[in-house]
Amino acid sequence: MPVKPPHSLGPKRSASPSLMVGFTIWISILLLAAVWLFFVTQRNLALSYESTFNLRRTGSDFQDGLIQLNEKVWEFAETGNPAATHAYWHAFKTSPIRHDETRQIPFQEMTSEMRRRWVSTHNLADALVSSDTRIMKLVAESLRLSADQLPAELNTWNLDPNERNLPEAQKREAATRLLTDPAYRDMKSSALASVEVFDNLVHNRRARDLHDAEFNIYMTLGLLGAVAIFLPVPFILDYRRRRQDEARIKVLITMGERLSGVTSQRGAARLIADSADELIGWDACFVDIYDSRTHTVRSLIADDTVEGVRMDFSSEDPGVVSLTAETTMREGSQLILRTLEEPASSRTVPFGNKSQKSASLMFVPIRLHERPIGIISLQSYTLNAYTETSLHDLEWLASLCAAGLERAKVFEELGQSENRYRGLLGSIIDGVYLIQHEKLTYSNNAMCAMFGYDHPEEMIGKNVYDLCLPREHETMRENIRQRISGEVEMTHYTFTAIRRDGSTFRAEVQGRRIDYGGTPAILGTLKDVEKIQRVERRANVFASLGRKLSGVTTALEAARAVADAADDLFGWDACNINVFDSETGLITGLLYQDLINGVRCDVQSTRSGPVSSFGRKVLTEGPQIVLREPEVPSVSSLNPFGDTDRPSASLIFAPMRENGVPKGYLSFQSYRYHAYDEHDLADLQALADHCSAGIERARLYELLGFNEERFRTVWQRAGNGMRLTDSEGIIKDVNPAFCDLVGMPREQLVGKPFTVYYAEEYTTNAISRYADRFAAGKIPEVFERDMTLWNGRKAIFEVTSTFMTTSEGAMILGVFRDRTTEKKLEMDLKRYASDLERFATTDTLTGLYNRRHFLERLSHEVVAALRYPNRPLSILMMDLDHFKSINDTFGHMAGDSVLSRTGEIIREIIRVTDVAARYGGEEFCIFLTGTDLDGAAELARRLCQDIAAQKFTSEGKTFGITCSIGVQQLDERIGDMTMFLSAADKALYKAKQLGRNRVSVEV
Repeated sequence: MPVKPPHSLGPKRSASPSLMVGFTIWISILLLAAVWLFFVTQRNLALSYESTFNLRRTGSDFQDGLIQLNEKVWEFAETGNPAATHAYWHAFKTSPIRHDETRQIPFQEMTSEMRRRWVSTHNLADALVSSDTRIMKLVAESLRLSADQLPAELNTWNLDPNERNLPEAQKREAATRLLTDPAYRDMKSSALASVEVFDNLVHNRRARDLHDAEFNIYMTLGLLGAVAIFLPVPFILDYRRRRQDEARIKVLITMGERLSGVTSQRGAARLIADSADELIGWDACFVDIYDSRTHTVRSLIADDTVEGVRMDFSSEDPGVVSLTAETTMREGSQLILRTLEEPASSRTVPFGNKSQKSASLMFVPIRLHERPIGIISLQSYTLNAYTETSLHDLEWLASLCAAGLERAKVFEELGQSENRYRGLLGSIIDGVYLIQHEKLTYSNNAMCAMFGYDHPEEMIGKNVYDLCLPREHETMRENIRQRISGEVEMTHYTFTAIRRDGSTFRAEVQGRRIDYGGTPAILGTLKDVEKIQRVERRANVFASLGRKLSGVTTALEAARAVADAADDLFGWDACNINVFDSETGLITGLLYQDLINGVRCDVQSTRSGPVSSFGRKVLTEGPQIVLREPEVPSVSSLNPFGDTDRPSASLIFAPMRENGVPKGYLSFQSYRYHAYDEHDLADLQALADHCSAGIERARLYELLGFNEERFRTVWQRAGNGMRLTDSEGIIKDVNPAFCDLVGMPREQLVGKPFTVYYAEEYTTNAISRYADRFAAGKIPEVFERDMTLWNGRKAIFEVTSTFMTTSEGAMILGVFRDRTTEKKLEMDLKRYASDLERFATTDTLTGLYNRRHFLERLSHEVVAALRYPNRPLSILMMDLDHFKSINDTFGHMAGDSVLSRTGEIIREIIRVTDVAARYGGEEFCIFLTGTDLDGAAELARRLCQDIAAQKFTSEGKTFGITCSIGVQQLDERIGDMTMFLSAADKALYKAKQLGRNRVSVEV
């Protein structure tokens, strides 16, 4: 089942302008009211602070004065120092207890309780001062201090007669009793406590007066802070989300573009890991490819962070599948969040920094058509680094990269045969585009090349209608509208594209709607139909040429096969095929043909000579293309042949090489101007790489007819393995190439039966069968042999056998060519061609045919049915009811599940001869050959019932689906396919009008 794209790529809705204006006005009024309330409250608060401050300050000074006076009294009583009395009176005169200002505090600022407490405090203070003065007078007289030693105020104080007449010692004792009298201490404590109570009353008044003001200030500040903090939050979140969306889309588009250009699985894996790092982030990452035949995995990349540096610990050797990887490929993605104390699971295989275990791990299978082909894992040393969203993003990347990894695998395998398919594989790179407001906002390099531009920036901003013919503008406009509006999830159609230079080509386009920057856009791919056809043509030509070259025995036959292949690829009027001897520096012509009076003729026999300057340029520098203009003379370094009066207008050249050594070159020419282009030159180079071994092998057969000395030279230098055996199968000689082929030295082969290099299971009766065939002279001239060699290596040998007469008698010369890699490549190429054909005709989601292929098949059936009226033909037009609500309610993954299951039901019900297709987004079409209207209606009712019986589950909720079907039979009133489809569509519309979930038959 396809993976749902990341949630950030879904549709978004922006707030309406009127709502935003109203919200802005409301916030402005709220801010003005808050500012006004703040200033009013601040003024009241300042006035209240001034009043309560005066009261608090006076009460505090009062308390300090009482304490200071009491300390001076004790000091004088204990020391008798006259200076203390002066300090006492100084303190007394400056103390708030006696200060007049304390009596003048405005009572209107006090409550009644505060006034009573203030009067009580002053009365206690007066009594305490009187007691202190009496004590100091008693002490002064007991010490017989003179009047000049005492303050004047103390001299004027008179004791009562009883105390005045006491002796000095008794006066001192009386002062001490007064100081230690509990009543004196209680009076002092009461005075201090009274001041404390007054201070509390002032404090309570302040709290009561300022409570509302402070509350208003705090509320105002809180409101202002909340507005300041939360007002920009939605805009910040929306901006951040849009930035994240843009970053995600950029990562996906960049990965898709770069993934289409990689030619190795390791490079594709590296690109996927980099994209995952940019999108999600990781400390360790591995990408493994799974081999279902051996149940092993091969590591493409295994990166881990060691001491802050990322290092690659991947290995080329296949390894066992861990339990976690096996569970992931079988059951699906895994998210593992461990604690630091939790031990590492034995189900995972550690790599890299084994001293530090991962705390957060994600494992996601890489699937291609539901088949697991590998696994990707991201890991972090940070606790809870990943979430379900991270896992879903990684699943999305894995679903996008599966096809890229498989395609990179094909590139790697095909690239192993000396790049012979470079031109073929280069053409499968698709163009990627992004359309917004009917303009191109993104284009990859492949698309630029298709339209003849040098850089993607040159295409950005172009109107899409400028890229197609005017007559197709309306069709393209309707397709874009359907995708943007959501009527159709994905469209697939062809149009005539216009290149930069004004030339045209047929383009096949496919795209789906996404949300980009808050507005709908279309992301899709574009293919050059001509390139696709060229790929198919190349595949067929190369396969046919391989079969022909394996059977030729002369160099001329090989050259003619190559010339025929070139004619099928790009056509020519003249050609020459030459082989080169690097030791002598001579060139030998194998085939020279020219078009004379409209007939291709051999115009020159085989000859040897020095290489021309242009030929040497081809051998050393590579393929060349020469396009002459009518007024430009021909190149002087090109040797004319055939019709020398008419110079060629278009010429292409490509060297033939074996292991990097030049072996000759091919040249094909045309009398038409600009008949060839760079694509044709790439085709020619691929052809030269493919045919060089076959031409050399054919030349070896011819060279074997020379004398033994020349034979020995060829024997030693031949690129193919050569073996000489007698009538009993004993090896008489082998050349170096044969030793390399079987992996054994010459000393272990000569004098031994030829089965010495066979695996044991191939040796039984091999010698006796050989002897019988030798005696009967029935050794096959050319055959292929699949076998296992002595070292376990499996190989496919193409063997060409020839009887020879030597001084030791009759022998068989066998020429061995290892076709293991070539056969594998041919099989891969056939499979790839089959996949291309299937992709071109099949809808990948439902497994049914796509609309284009369906219409092609229906067109032929309609013509046949109109020609033979006795052969009925019926059509069913089906549409899933309220399908859009499923996408809106449960998401596109649930919708894809419904479409996939619908395709399965259709395939189960229809016959082999019937043809079904996904006609549109949720619309299907089926034509039934040999079925009349009643039979088609019966099948439609069965289909309607089976679909209605299906139950689907998404997000814990179960839902169903119904369909409406229109049925029509082809008759004499219907003249063509368009009318046939229109009639079925009318029947479908009638079924919907009647309430849906029903079949409507158009009679």
